[in-house]
Amino acid sequence: MAIGDLTHNSFVRTFDPDTGAMVERLTSPSATCHLPRPGIRATSRDGKVLLYVGTSGEARQLFALNLDTGVSVQLTSGKGLLEYEGVCLDPDDRHAFYVQRDTLWRIDLTTLLLERLYTCDDGWALRWLTVSADGRYAVTTEIERTSVPANIEQPDWSLFELSTIAAPRSRIVLHSLGDGASEIVLEDRCWLGRATLQPGGQGSILYCHEGAYDYIDARMWLVSADGSRLRCAREKSSGEIAIGETWLDEGRSIGYLHRVGSADPQKLGSVDWSATDLESIALAEAAGAATVRRIDARTFEEEVLLACHPYAHLAFSPNGRYCTGDGANGPVPLHLVADAPAAGVGSDEFIYLCDLETRREVRLCRHATSWSHRFGTTQDTHPHPSFSTDGNWVYFVSDREGHPAIYRVDVARFLRERDGGNGPVGRGEEGAPDASWGFSATYATGESPC
Repeated sequence: MAIGDLTHNSFVRTFDPDTGAMVERLTSPSATCHLPRPGIRATSRDGKVLLYVGTSGEARQLFALNLDTGVSVQLTSGKGLLEYEGVCLDPDDRHAFYVQRDTLWRIDLTTLLLERLYTCDDGWALRWLTVSADGRYAVTTEIERTSVPANIEQPDWSLFELSTIAAPRSRIVLHSLGDGASEIVLEDRCWLGRATLQPGGQGSILYCHEGAYDYIDARMWLVSADGSRLRCAREKSSGEIAIGETWLDEGRSIGYLHRVGSADPQKLGSVDWSATDLESIALAEAAGAATVRRIDARTFEEEVLLACHPYAHLAFSPNGRYCTGDGANGPVPLHLVADAPAAGVGSDEFIYLCDLETRREVRLCRHATSWSHRFGTTQDTHPHPSFSTDGNWVYFVSDREGHPAIYRVDVARFLRERDGGNGPVGRGEEGAPDASWGFSATYATGESPC
């Protein structure tokens, strides 16, 4: 297949037997398809376009799916697509950005005209791409090729620790999409992860020290866009894990998932998940539960928002009130610690929805993915749940019907029906969403709850 070729997808709609949520499969389970990583913009503001990566011939390619018609158009060809960290939809909803063979491209979704924006220096590899909320800037994270033991993306996690220990030479580069200027913001002898520009024009870049938690000093870091004021957003204590760092509140705060030590399945089974007071949250955390937290981007004052199951990935809704995460079928998380089996909490096959205002978590649907590496990379069967830009849906990936396929859950419908007491989870039952989840006040006006 080539750029411009069309694929006709048949959407399959089912209802989750555990929660009653309406779940729709968007791509066929006969070929591997997946979403970008959580936090990357993959859907248009009007909810009509989804960017995803799918198998085409011997390589993975970028596609734009029309969610009204089910027709996908292929946007790339050849090899070398940075398929998880290097694709995103432009905030103008008319273009897509992608990284292929260490070059940043922008493609017009209507005309398919292609524009080369940036190619990194010889000897360097582009590893992450993000675009600012206003669409004026892109931020890339790059690694010097000779400073890592091998290609980081392997069909297992064997190189994850080695790449962390190697402390590769990495840098963050800021690109002005208006005039094409690029400037190195930060260079360090450390594996630097996803970097995002602070919304609201406040001029800081949030990034992470990537790698197994046994070997990194601290996860979350900030640097001003001009390279000044390098600071650690949160120090790390022994055994702590933090993931999913995301700008919230128009850049005034940072949300993330926090966990300490290994979870005990028996202790987790005794947690009162309906309790929302801070004392109960602390008890749940002591039993191995995770917590969703928010930290002030200026003062670094931290707030614990709620206790939740120990997700492998976390994503926030557009308005910052909700978050979603995936339980893991086996060790949790699979790759964040050197001794992965010690982090296991048994089998948890669910996607969760959390209301950060009422401090409540509920099962949204079952993902039932295998977490297998058999399709080619470590990421292919990860659910990677994330919200649509309009806030009405949670998208995720699962190989429960064959190859990894893309699914979405109708969150608006789920909250409305739970509020009305329909489905297997009735109104008033423990953990069930009700009007306090904010749905009734928004649904009447046609607005998204998320």
